[in-house]
Amino acid sequence: MDHGTAFDIVGKGVADPGSLIEAVKLAAKITQNRIAQNRMAATPTNKGRARHVA
Repeated sequence: MDHGTAFDIVGKGVADPGSLIEAVKLAAKITQNRIAQNRMAATPTNKGRARHVA
């Protein structure tokens, strides 16, 4: 369960870091995909393919 800023549980040791951990994992995956996409776009054999990376 995501608890937002959770001011009501500060200092109680009950916060769940799961959402933050999953967000960091997703950010890493997106970064890896963008790096791979940029490498493919820079490869001469991919001329004519879309080079836009979102």
